[in-house]
Parts: sequence; structure tokens; C-alpha cells
Amino acid sequence: MILLEVVTGQTQIKAVVDSKVAELKKMKETDQIVNYELFEKDGEKMLDFLISGKVVNGNAMDLIERNVYRYKSFTDIKGKEGVLLFGVSERAYGDNIENFLLSLKGKRLDLLNATGAYNIPEINIAK
Repeated sequence: MILLEVVTGQTQIKAVVDSKVAELKKMKETDQIVNYELFEKDGEKMLDFLISGKVVNGNAMDLIERNVYRYKSFTDIKGKEGVLLFGVSERAYGDNIENFLLSLKGKRLDLLNATGAYNIPEINIAK
């Protein structure tokens, strides 16, 4: 899955990323799978994180999701500023969760590198 979001205004990358990290820390209180790592390069930040979901009774994990979020500041041609989030998610369900987690060890850097290298389009706010 691919995610593209834009926050406009005087928002700083640090504030946006800090908010997501705080959310992950809160999730970690009830989801022991939650794990994250933060990277920074050329003014951009990338957050690599893992979360899980549970069935209704809460006894078994039925979903695992790995996300790489890339945050980038922008100023459009009219001078409007903001932060762009480009995210990529991979998921596994049920019986596929164990293989998914095992495969992460060997290919973890692949999604990080691909997300970091992706040519994000320029942002121009119409209104």
C-alpha cells in the first residue's frame, strides 16, 4: 500500500515525526510487536516501524504491518509551506505472519532503500 499525505502551514518535520513516534510509544504499551527506527538524511526523515493487530478477543495476532514513512518539507511555487508524507506499507495476515517476520530480516533494507530513493513529485497547493 502507498500513502501520500500533505500537511500545510508552518508545520515542521520534527513536530510531525515526534507526534508519530509518541503515537507508537503509546501503542507499545498494549502491542509488544511495536518497534521503530528513525533515520535522517538531507533534511528528510524516515520512520521504519512495525505494528500488529489482534482478533476481537485479543488473544491472537491476526495482522502484522511494516511501514516506512518518509517525511519531506516543501515550499510550493506560491510560497505555501508544509510537510509531505510518502509512506509504503506491507502486511501479512494469519498464518502468513511468521513467514513475513522471518523474511524481514533478509529484506529489511530493500523497502527502506526503495522508499528513500523514490522520486516524490513536487507539491503545489491549488487554494
